[in-house]
Amino acid sequence: QSLVLASISFLFLLLGVVPQVNILVDTYGTAAMHFYSGITPYLAPKPWLDQFKYSPLFAMGFGAITQAAGHLHIPPSLATVHIWNLINVFFFWFGICRWRDFRIREPWWHLIALAACFVELDTATWYCHSNALIVGMTLLGIAEFRDGRHLTAGMILMLASNFKILPALFAVSLLLSFKPTYFYGLAGCGVITFFLPSLVVGLRKNLDFHQE
Repeated sequence: QSLVLASISFLFLLLGVVPQVNILVDTYGTAAMHFYSGITPYLAPKPWLDQFKYSPLFAMGFGAITQAAGHLHIPPSLATVHIWNLINVFFFWFGICRWRDFRIREPWWHLIALAACFVELDTATWYCHSNALIVGMTLLGIAEFRDGRHLTAGMILMLASNFKILPALFAVSLLLSFKPTYFYGLAGCGVITFFLPSLVVGLRKNLDFHQE
């Protein structure tokens, strides 16, 4: 059902999104280009761009998206937007569907909640924010913890926290459960996400980028 909902959302995006509104994608892409060139992704942005506020790992990952977009038979900027939004809508609905089975008949107000999800997703993806991705990953991580898969939960929530600070509130609060495997997943993924960009830019520059 997450694939069905993601497909419906992505279809609406294909019909509605235009490249002119994707300032954030240009910001992410510029940061990724700087990162892979060994230049800090946190340079003062050009007048029409936003300030890059994410981790070096985010810049590294978005660079992989732009490289994949270059192999499609549509303009690379538009391909990057579609790939980015596809990732966002999939993780958003994957996270939502871990908490709600839409195949089961529910009270009428659940339809309103579903409509609200579509509205939030539409807003986030229209402006190409990362909010849908972060929300989906956070819901997924908490669902894994609920279902007893504590190691996976720690890894997912740490990865989400590497991208944005908000998931860290949930990641830290779940430490109060004193589940050793959750701590191992959280700590292990934290080390990996911190040092992984070193494979591209080297350890020294990776440390410098994190300091910035």
